Amino acid sequence: MEEQQTLDELIQQTYDWLVAAKYSKGTVYSFKCITNQLKTYAAGKNEIYFSMDLALSFLEDHYHLSSDIRNKKPCFLRFMEMLSDFKLNNSVMIKERKREYQFPEVFLPAVEGYNKYRRSINIKEDSILRTQLYLERFFDFLEGKGCCSFEKITISVI
Repeated sequence: MEEQQTLDELIQQTYDWLVAAKYSKGTVYSFKCITNQLKTYAAGKNEIYFSMDLALSFLEDHYHLSSDIRNKKPCFLRFMEMLSDFKLNNSVMIKERKREYQFPEVFLPAVEGYNKYRRSINIKEDSILRTQLYLERFFDFLEGKGCCSFEKITISVI
């Protein structure tokens, strides 16, 4: 069984992933600020591991945010979701298209062929772009799981 990452390790690995994924400097800076406060909060509670219960308690206690957090400060909750995503998948679920996303070389012909086919049957461009986002999320997930070829994609990976 894999050993669980400490909160510090999880935050650092998620931070490194965000930088490598070319998230904006503002997002990365805000993530670092909020997660530094989360670390301080967790230390005060003698917690060394991340959980969404800890994250939500932190947001409630530290920022006085409760059930309406999605409306007031969605970015705070998003940072907690990033930690949760990384803990589970070794990557963060992409919420919007990244202009600079590069599909892994081995999968690129399949993605390009799929998009070409969809255009040939007159699928609207905005639908193709939406599908592109889902493909980015999927291949990002596969990369996090260490899949570097179609042969390595198994039911247990997905």
